[in-house]
Amino acid sequence: WSWNPCSSISRWAKQAQDRFDTHSFQIENEPFSLTTSAPQIFDRHLVRARRQRAAAAFSEFSFLYDEVCSRLVERLELIQRTFPHTLVLGARTGGMAERLRGCFGVEALVQADSAAAMVRATNGFNVVADEEWLPFADAAFDLVVSPISLHTTNDLPGALAQIRRALKPD
Repeated sequence: WSWNPCSSISRWAKQAQDRFDTHSFQIENEPFSLTTSAPQIFDRHLVRARRQRAAAAFSEFSFLYDEVCSRLVERLELIQRTFPHTLVLGARTGGMAERLRGCFGVEALVQADSAAAMVRATNGFNVVADEEWLPFADAAFDLVVSPISLHTTNDLPGALAQIRRALKPD
């Protein structure tokens, strides 16, 4: 079995950087350029540092994360299809993956979190990856879930576009 969600990571990382860097464009009939980029509302380094610090005792205060994971699984039970290749974004210490294993036809489960300490606490295939810069090949997953993780991204439309790219077409 040779499925690898990161098979084209270096090629895609370069494309993502080119695509999501600040872009300049010319406004029609205007003599100046306007530079646009996603506003930096959240300090991603601080988010990562706080997740790192929280990893050691996450189970002591993970009640909200656990509840969200349970509700996501309840909703997935209503869907009449299988998800052989699944990604959990914002995996924390593996609570969502525990609920998905052995269900929904999951054969390969990848867990990603921006904090290395959180990822080290998970079992199985895991990746340290920021939600704003996903290092996965096109059409690598049948399902991507992100329990309480995307709310601190600065470029939510960009993150959702990357998730869509990583999903197999329906």
